[in-house]
Amino acid sequence: IQPVEELAQALVLANLNEAATRLWRGESEPAAELVKNASRDAQNARLTPPGRPLGLSGSAGGSDGAWALSYRAAGRNIPLRVQRLTDLDTSRSTIGVVDAKVLAEAACFESPVEVKGAAQRLLMKLGDEPAVVNALLEVAPMAPRVASVSAMVERVGRRRLPRVTDPEWPLAVRRALVERLLTMVSTSGEQAAIDALARLLGESYRRRAGVTAPSDEQPARVRDVGAAALEGSGALWSQWRSEALAIGPNEYSPLGLDQIERRRQGRLRLADGPVQSLAADQVGVAELMAYVVTSEHPSRAARAREILDAMAERRRKSAHIFSQLKATEESMLDLWVLRYTEGVK
Repeated sequence: IQPVEELAQALVLANLNEAATRLWRGESEPAAELVKNASRDAQNARLTPPGRPLGLSGSAGGSDGAWALSYRAAGRNIPLRVQRLTDLDTSRSTIGVVDAKVLAEAACFESPVEVKGAAQRLLMKLGDEPAVVNALLEVAPMAPRVASVSAMVERVGRRRLPRVTDPEWPLAVRRALVERLLTMVSTSGEQAAIDALARLLGESYRRRAGVTAPSDEQPARVRDVGAAALEGSGALWSQWRSEALAIGPNEYSPLGLDQIERRRQGRLRLADGPVQSLAADQVGVAELMAYVVTSEHPSRAARAREILDAMAERRRKSAHIFSQLKATEESMLDLWVLRYTEGVK
């Protein structure tokens, strides 16, 4: 089985776990809808079309250059130039290379600072558009060595840069943008599906934790996929930890609360990247669930231990991190079944 299929199956299980969560809250209709369509999101994500070409074809509707013309026509009118930047910000069209080039020039060279700052903020917001990265790469050799430009390149290129006074700064800028552009070019097909699945997984975790939106105001399309999913798993961990703390000591749990927290911290220290950190949170959530369930029903402690042991065994045998995510979601679903089942001894 391919890793992307493992992640898709993890999302299906996550949707079922969300349904169980909603049912526990008394939200029966949303729970029923989730069960009915548990596999729909995963199927749609696997059908995600390959990523856009580099972005050298104009914006949607063939209107590339129209915004650039209107911005240039504003001349020295500062409020109008700022308004043109706002217009581009609220546009739903994919930015094309002509408009992106004018935006990059404004972000690097424009004056006064009010207009330049607005252009820089917009460029960073559109930093996941290939045309924008390409445009910034083109104007970077002439860009002034100032802190605001360096911070903008760091944000778009996703790489720390040396100080602007460092002789290596121009080379570091180019390297960061080239590597970012190459990554974007390769993000297609299976990788696009993985990004879509990871984003949906993070959204499911946030809903299960009762958090309806990301903590910042950036739209989903410009947020880092791994970071967004990790934010969801962290919120879910915090929610279950609060529930466990409210219970107090539980002698029937397979793991004590302090032990669960230490184990999570150990996994996070060893994690390499947001996906492994997400997995660390996810395992911790399963262990907290066992803590809560055994507090409610001490007679189910043996079964809860079996579930955690089976989870650990499946994770050890997993050949890929996505297989581990799937195994943990399976165990969480087993714990939900245990929580709901009457008469279990």
